[in-house]
Amino acid sequence: MKKVLSLLLCVCMLLPCFTVSASVAVFTDLAGHWAESYVMPLYENGIISGKSANTFDPDANMTRAEFLTLALKVPSVPTPTLEPSYDDVAESQWFAKTVGEAKKRNLIPDEMVSDNKFNPDQPITREEMTAIIVRLWDSFRNPLTPAELTFTDITAFSPWAKDAIAKAVTLGVITGNPDGTFNPLGLATRAEASVIFNRLDKKLDTPVTPIKSGEYHPVYGGIYHDDVDIQKIISDAYESGAQEVTIPAGVYKIPLKKGSHLVFDGMKNFTINGYGVTILFDKHYSRGIDAHNTDNLTINGLTIDYEEPLYTQGKIVNIDPDRSYIDIEVEEGYYFDLKDTNFFTETLPTYFYDATRTRSRTASATEVRAKQIEVLGNNRYRLNSFKMISKGGDFKLGDYVVMHSDNQGYPFNATRSNGLKMNDVTIYSGCVAISEGYGNETAPSIYKNIKVVPGPTPLGAVTPRCFSITGTGFHMTGLSKGFEVYDSYVYDNNDDGVNIHGIYHRVYENKSPDTVVIGTGKDSSTFDVGDTLRFYDENYELVDTAKIVSSKLLTDYTSTVNLVEDVGVWTFQPRTNVEIKLDKKLTVAKAGWVENEQEMSNGFILKNCQFIEGQRGLIIKANGIVENCLVQGRRAGLRAGPELHWLESGYIGDLTFKNVIFKENGYDSYNVDGRPAYSCGLFGEIDATTSRNTNVTFDGCTFDSNYNIQLLVGEAKNLTVKNCTFIAGENATVHVSIDNCEDVTFSNNQFDGSVPNILKGDKVKNIKE
Repeated sequence: MKKVLSLLLCVCMLLPCFTVSASVAVFTDLAGHWAESYVMPLYENGIISGKSANTFDPDANMTRAEFLTLALKVPSVPTPTLEPSYDDVAESQWFAKTVGEAKKRNLIPDEMVSDNKFNPDQPITREEMTAIIVRLWDSFRNPLTPAELTFTDITAFSPWAKDAIAKAVTLGVITGNPDGTFNPLGLATRAEASVIFNRLDKKLDTPVTPIKSGEYHPVYGGIYHDDVDIQKIISDAYESGAQEVTIPAGVYKIPLKKGSHLVFDGMKNFTINGYGVTILFDKHYSRGIDAHNTDNLTINGLTIDYEEPLYTQGKIVNIDPDRSYIDIEVEEGYYFDLKDTNFFTETLPTYFYDATRTRSRTASATEVRAKQIEVLGNNRYRLNSFKMISKGGDFKLGDYVVMHSDNQGYPFNATRSNGLKMNDVTIYSGCVAISEGYGNETAPSIYKNIKVVPGPTPLGAVTPRCFSITGTGFHMTGLSKGFEVYDSYVYDNNDDGVNIHGIYHRVYENKSPDTVVIGTGKDSSTFDVGDTLRFYDENYELVDTAKIVSSKLLTDYTSTVNLVEDVGVWTFQPRTNVEIKLDKKLTVAKAGWVENEQEMSNGFILKNCQFIEGQRGLIIKANGIVENCLVQGRRAGLRAGPELHWLESGYIGDLTFKNVIFKENGYDSYNVDGRPAYSCGLFGEIDATTSRNTNVTFDGCTFDSNYNIQLLVGEAKNLTVKNCTFIAGENATVHVSIDNCEDVTFSNNQFDGSVPNILKGDKVKNIKE
C-alpha cells in the first residue's frame, strides 16, 4: 500500500461542493483505492465530503483553504466567525471564516504568507500540511518532541518545516514513501489528507487520563506521570557532580513541597534540559519553581502549567433587562466549584471576551464577589449585582466571561541569582509568569523564546482557553546588571507584559549627619559597601547621593516615627531595618526615601518580543533598550516612570525605543491612573519642579490606531522623537501631547494628518520641531 504523510489536524473539508448521506453515497472512484478505508470513516462522521454524489476524486490536489477547513473540523472547533485575515481573502469567499480562524489560532506558518497574502487556492505541499497539523496539535495537546528523521531527502526540506516534520513523526500521523523519501515539496492529494485526518482523529479521541464529569483536567498527550520525583532526579544529578540533567519526555505532576513545587537552591554551572517535558504544579496558590542563589543555571525546553484551575470561563446565556445580573454557562471541562475557597476568594476579577474570544474593549475589568454567585444548575450560574460593579457594560449574549482568583502562585521565581539562562520555555498559566529580583551582580539573566500563552483546551471542552496568566509576564525587580529577553511572546495576560523597576526604601532617622537608619519592605534587598544611594525628600525630589561605608542589620530597633505608613495603594511596613554609614555628610537633616543604584534593573534589553492583548504592555522604571518589539491591543502600550504608590522606583536616565510598534492600545473605556487612555506614556507621576525622566529616545517607532492620545508625555528632559510614523486610525484624538518637558526634539517624523500632530502644554521649554 502506498505510504503517505499523516499529520495532526481537524476536520472537515467545507469545499464548494455538497454532502450526501453515507447510506446512499457510493464513490465509484474510491472502490479498491488504497485510501478507501481512511476516507469512508471521515465521510460517515460528516468530516469530509465528496466532489459529487458518486465521486470523491482522491488523487486531486488539495488547496490550502480546503486543508484548513478540514483542520478546523476534526477537533470540533466551534463555527468560526468572520474576521479580517489576509489581503487576498475576501469576506464573500466561502473559506473566509476558516482562514480567519486559522490565523487567529496561529495555525498558519509565516513562511506560507507573503506581503499579507495567503494564496488560499494554491495547492498545499506536504511540508506545509505537516506544519499546520503540528500547530493544531500543540493548540489542543501537549507540544510534541521532535523525532530523529531518517528520510533520505532531508536536504530538500525547507528549514522552517524540518522541526514540524520531526514532531509529526513523533505523533505517528506521518510516515513516508516506500523509497524512504518524504517529498516535502510534493503536492498533497485528497486521499493523503484523508489518511492524516483519520489518524489525527483517532489520536485526539484518546483521553490521556479518565476523569469524572465536570472535573477540570488539561488535555496532554503522552504518558501522564504522577509517581516520578522530578525534584529528586534534578537534585541527584547536581549533587553527583554532573553538569547537566535531561528529564525524559512526558507529562509530570509535581506535588507541593515546603511552599514551592520545585526548588533549585545554590546550583552553579548546571543545565536542566526539559525538551518535550510538561510539568503540572498541583496547587495553583503556591509557587512553581523557586531558584535561589544560583550561578549560571540554565533551563531549557520546559512547558509549565498548573493542574488545578487558575481561572474559569463561561458563555453569557442571559442578561437581566436592568443589567443587574447575567447568567453564564460554564462549558464542561472548565472548573467551577463555589466550595473551593482556594479559588473562590472574596473578590474575583472578571473579564469579557466577544464571540471570537477577543478581549472586549468596552466591558473589561469588573469584579464579582463569590457570595453574589447563584447556582442555577446544568453548569449555569448567575452573577448578581453586575449593574453596580461593572465598569463597562457593553456585553451581550454569546460573549465569554473569564473569572480568576487572586490567590495564585508564580510559575517561576528567582532571587539572588546570577547569569540565569532560560531557553524555549512555554508557560500556560499562573500569576506572574517569570519573576526575578535582587540578583545579577556578576552577569545578566538571559531569556530566549519564552512563550506565555493560553494552554490546551480542557478535556471535555471544545472552546479553547481565552486567557493565559493572571499576572505579569516578566516582573524584574532590583537587578544589578539588568536582564535580556529575546524572541519572546506574552499573550492575553491580566497585568503587565513586562514590569522593570527598583524599590524605594524609607529613611527613618539620621543618627548623625553621615549615618541613617533605613527600613525596607523587601527581605531580599541588600546594602553593600560601595553601593551608591540616592536620597529623596517626602515629595520624591532628589536631594543628595552618597556611598555606603558600612551597614549593619538592626534586630531590635525602636523608631521615633510610625513604622506603618499608608502610601496610597498599599501599606508600607518595613520587614528589615538597617543602619548605614555613608562616605559623606548629607546636605539635608532628614530625607524621606532612598534607592540603591545597584538595585535598579538598569541595562536591560528587550528585543524581537511581542506583547499582545491584555492589560498594560511595557511598564519601565529603569534604563535600557526596547528594539523591534510589538505592543498591540493592550490597555496601555507603555508607561515609563515610577509608580510611587507601589514604591517602585526608577526615574529614567537613559532609555531607547527603536523600531517598536505600538498598535491599537489604550482601551477607550478606561481612565488610567487619572489620565486619559493612552498608547505610550512617560510620567513622573508628581508635579515635580525638575524633569527627572531624562535622555529618552523614540527612533523609528510606529504609533498606529491607538486610542485617544497616542504618545502622552507628562515629564521628560532631553526627549527625542525621530523617524517615527503616526497613524491615527479612528480612535486617536491627537498624536502627541507633552507638558512639563524640557529640551524636546522632533525630527523626520510622519503624521497622517487626520488629528493634531503635537499639542504643547504651558510647561514645555526648548522644543525643536
